[in-house]
Amino acid sequence: MVTGDNIYTAKSIATQSGILSDNNGGIVLEAAELRALSRSQALKVVPNLVVLARSSPEDKRELVNMFKELGEVVAVTGDGINDVLALRAADVGFSMGLSGTEVAKEASSMILMGDEFVSIVKAIMWGRAIHDSVKKFLQVGSQQYILSRRHDR
Repeated sequence: MVTGDNIYTAKSIATQSGILSDNNGGIVLEAAELRALSRSQALKVVPNLVVLARSSPEDKRELVNMFKELGEVVAVTGDGINDVLALRAADVGFSMGLSGTEVAKEASSMILMGDEFVSIVKAIMWGRAIHDSVKKFLQVGSQQYILSRRHDR
């Protein structure tokens, strides 16, 4: 969870929504703490980062880039101008259909019809299913292409 809220509010919201728990051992930081780390240190912290508080739009974008550098596929949700950089940098950007600004909607890959957390979860589940299907199709298709090219020789 990446937010501009102070760390106490961010922890409370993350705990109430099930993102943060005593059992997951996740790291909670303010963006200034992450910025103070060297790039190599930050790349070691990021995989266990659960909450980033007091973040700016640039902090959000940089976090997306770090996850991508680590080989992760990154999805971002956002509703306002402060989310645009991260929405554009992400592999998939989801904007909120009801409360989202036009700028966020234009920067995103998908506009969710509902603003509820359930809508985000459903969109990601469908997205994963589509991604997996396309990946399988491309793998099978490329194998068939390679085999047919061998027979053409």
